[in-house]
Amino acid sequence: MTQRPVAPRIERIDHVSIRVTDWEQSLRFYGDVLGLECTIDARLPDGRRLVRFAGGEGSEIELISRDLAPGPTGGSIAHIALAVRDVEQALQAIEIEGFAATRSPTKLDIEGLRATIAFFAGPNGESFELICAARPQDDP
Repeated sequence: MTQRPVAPRIERIDHVSIRVTDWEQSLRFYGDVLGLECTIDARLPDGRRLVRFAGGEGSEIELISRDLAPGPTGGSIAHIALAVRDVEQALQAIEIEGFAATRSPTKLDIEGLRATIAFFAGPNGESFELICAARPQDDP
């Protein structure tokens, strides 16, 4: 009998990423209407804008520019990010179960956010991000 790999320990939902079509309305809605505090406003290396709002219990709502490449975008939700302690181990366990990585583990360092991330597709084509944010004691 083959033993199943240890499932990744999901600590919490880190953030939900939403594709933005109207920045002015989106910033007003999440900041003014919902009263959420903006924690990050940055540009990604590919030129897209990324803005995060604190949600509570350590979770955030992330707004991101729609993909720059033409073609279908897959709706409003860009991805659901799951906080884990070890991105590589978590991704390996998920791949063993037959779910393909769509982006290998990568170090991310943008304004206010240092993390290791990876992406995989769920059973319905949904996009998941595994994220392990650098803790202050991890800084060199």
